[in-house]
Amino acid sequence: MREFKVEIFNEKVVAANFKESARRLGDARIAWRQITNLIMQNADKRFAEEGPGWEPLSKRWLARKIAMGDSPRILMQKGNLRKSVTKAGAKGQISKTTPHSLTFGTKLPYAATHQYGDSSRGIPARPYLVTTPEEREQIARVLRRYFSDPLTGAPKTTRALYKPSFTNLPRR
Repeated sequence: MREFKVEIFNEKVVAANFKESARRLGDARIAWRQITNLIMQNADKRFAEEGPGWEPLSKRWLARKIAMGDSPRILMQKGNLRKSVTKAGAKGQISKTTPHSLTFGTKLPYAATHQYGDSSRGIPARPYLVTTPEEREQIARVLRRYFSDPLTGAPKTTRALYKPSFTNLPRR
């Protein structure tokens, strides 16, 4: 039989680490704000790169945008949609965090049309709020860092405060 034993050398520090873990489990707003920033950065990158996968503007629509004095870039007539998902507190932005949830998006009336497309009007989907596998990993890293057990995720200076050990016990 094998026994697992942990010796604690500084009970006050370990107790404080457990208390911090409990606090984090009860209120993740700090992590949600970090994730919101990641979402906004990734959306900004999509607008800057016009995609990936965004269908180009039709020649007719491009000519019309230029004649109206608007930006010739995709989804950038006046830039309000981009701002609403890339600039904190922008008009139309939905950004709400609670201790246990994060809600992010935009309430601009045309946002869904561009995110999902509208085949009846010939508007292709140009998703700007998506998460790629790499972006999901970024989010997972934020959550792992935030919710890490203080005993295993503590700074190096406190790791020496506990010492796991295995002991082989005689069989009965």
